[in-house]
Amino acid sequence: MPNGYQLIRELTTENDDNTIRVRLIRMWDAINRNTKLTISRNLILLDEKDDDIHVTLRVNQFDQFNSKLHVGDTYFISNVKVLPAADSYKPVPGNKALNFQRNTIVKKTTDDIGIPAYKFHCLPFDQAKTRAGNIVNLIDVAGRLIEFTELQTTTNGSEKMEILLENQWSETIKITLWEDKAKTFIAEDSTYKNSNTYVIVTGTLAKNIGRQFLLSSTSSTQFYFNIKHPTVMDLKNRQPGREATNDIPKFVPFVQAGGQDISKDAKDMTIAELFDAKLDDNITQILCSVKGTITGIIPNFGWFYTACKNCHKKMQMSGTSGSKKCLHCPNQPTTTTYAYMVIMNVKDSTGSATFVMFDKQAKSLIGVPVQHILDTDEEASPYKIPIVVNNIIGKDCIFQLKLTAHSLDYGKEQFTITKVTELKSQEATDPKPFNHEENHQAASTSTETTRKRNAEESVDSDSLHKTNAGTITHKNKQRKLNDENHHTNNQGDKE
Repeated sequence: MPNGYQLIRELTTENDDNTIRVRLIRMWDAINRNTKLTISRNLILLDEKDDDIHVTLRVNQFDQFNSKLHVGDTYFISNVKVLPAADSYKPVPGNKALNFQRNTIVKKTTDDIGIPAYKFHCLPFDQAKTRAGNIVNLIDVAGRLIEFTELQTTTNGSEKMEILLENQWSETIKITLWEDKAKTFIAEDSTYKNSNTYVIVTGTLAKNIGRQFLLSSTSSTQFYFNIKHPTVMDLKNRQPGREATNDIPKFVPFVQAGGQDISKDAKDMTIAELFDAKLDDNITQILCSVKGTITGIIPNFGWFYTACKNCHKKMQMSGTSGSKKCLHCPNQPTTTTYAYMVIMNVKDSTGSATFVMFDKQAKSLIGVPVQHILDTDEEASPYKIPIVVNNIIGKDCIFQLKLTAHSLDYGKEQFTITKVTELKSQEATDPKPFNHEENHQAASTSTETTRKRNAEESVDSDSLHKTNAGTITHKNKQRKLNDENHHTNNQGDKE
């Protein structure tokens, strides 16, 4: 220790009187979700060799150290205890962590000897995908912000928002921000609503929710917008000409995915019973509900159509001019939009049938409108089913159907969905915001002993091949869709 202090890489668990010279580069609190009280304060320290280490302050240490610690400042810290790092949810990699003790001395110094202001462990998006289910290390990522949603309240009462980042290869990754992390992000709207916003997001967990891959915020998640850092500079340098485009992040209205309320008057039926159903003389329709699994999507008629914006009926060709008009709104100015029409196979224990799902029902299950897919997926076309639409395959749902003479007596054997709700566990539908410090306070229970934590590291190898929805190619460009070749067999008139 020729300089009177040690480097982080030189620290050992054998001594309690270690002295280090470090910059405090990150600090956050872990909050108990139930009591809303702080349970620990967490620090990331960085030294002159660009090595970082995690420190956990217990609540009973706050009065001793809080006033002395400020992010960005450089310190001599002596009498620190070196402990084995936690086995899981580590905000920085490494096998060591630190505890402050009663005799720990924190002394600010103005000589930072070139210690950087930041240190991140950013993963490429494709590598982040392979970490789904792996809870050993939390994940940092960086990208250009291209989309963000509003703040949403989930069915379990938690608040969240979603953001979409793009890397230098035009791949994207979705991040769900929970509770105070979402509100912290929203508070920066004056920054991220500007063009060409680059952001680094720290401390996330990789998850597969259903068939979709995403990153989820934790208590250690923080945001860094447009900072001067090699990671951000590399993103900019690998996207030549991007600065000249002035791309502003796009606000995406939230569509509550998961479904609609099924009417209490709907009669429970099986698929076999659908085919046997008959209308009595004085009955014009039967309202029923069927529980089944979506087993496939039939691409023959495409997955969307050009609709009247007023009534969502299919636009029809007008004479020989090639223009289109709505036959249902002849006296109103007509503007067009794109609406879902998804024809799919549904199966239960008694058989299978063909169901048709139109715009309102499809948006509740898929989670985004048609236009959003056309804007963000450069491979989207009328007859190629996009990944985000294909993700509904395998979902267990309750389908509300309206059985009429059209579907029963005329041999169509194709049933139109009037409402749909997805059946899945509460955890999968609205996973609670994760606070790893509630159960894993790294080496913070004692200054004399260490507590071993049992971490389950389980990466589902099968699920790793199903995460394509998390990374798609993004290009904002105008599409010319050949509606004349997009035959929908008049299905759009049924909605």
